[in-house]
Amino acid sequence: TFDKNSLNNARVPLWLCYMTNNDVIMFIHRKQHNILNDKTHFCSFIATGPGLTNNRKDFVDKLSKYKKVDCGGSYLNNIGVNVPIGINCSGKVEHNRKYKFAMAFESKSYPGYVTEKICDIFKSNTVPIYWGTKDVVKDFNPRTFINANDFSNFDELVEYIKKVDNDDELYMSYFKEPVLSNMWKDILTDPNKVFFKNLADKIIGNKDRK
Repeated sequence: TFDKNSLNNARVPLWLCYMTNNDVIMFIHRKQHNILNDKTHFCSFIATGPGLTNNRKDFVDKLSKYKKVDCGGSYLNNIGVNVPIGINCSGKVEHNRKYKFAMAFESKSYPGYVTEKICDIFKSNTVPIYWGTKDVVKDFNPRTFINANDFSNFDELVEYIKKVDNDDELYMSYFKEPVLSNMWKDILTDPNKVFFKNLADKIIGNKDRK
């Protein structure tokens, strides 16, 4: 589950289940060339509902006072069509490529609860605006996304996004480092796949592996 490791649980965040070998390579070896040339739109938000806190709408309303946030899901839709999710969220990933930013707002903030939302945005070569658990920095490099946890409120967050939007050098700095945290980088590039072997052992109750 999302919960921390314990005698009866292994933490396996949902985003991990969406990762392919190509994703791992892309998340470690980032491409920076011509990114800004591809960014013809400001910010994307794709969701089917308000989440459990309703803060998604609050933030969309605040950020939209600066520039329009294109909402391509069934929730708050303002682009006229629903973005197709596609296989492994491929439709959403492709749609977001033209945006400088995209919102990755979890449905709730719960320790360890990190879903595929932020990964889908990384795959689009776009800067995620993340809201959710503070534990997200255990999974992903904090210098590669904008974390709402770093700000006292949404007003401060919006002001910072405006700053990044108007500073190309600052914007490009989010693409200079690997997306994955060092822990997950080591796990996912381990040729011996120790993490996954230990996970399998935990599931089946195998105590023989050394």
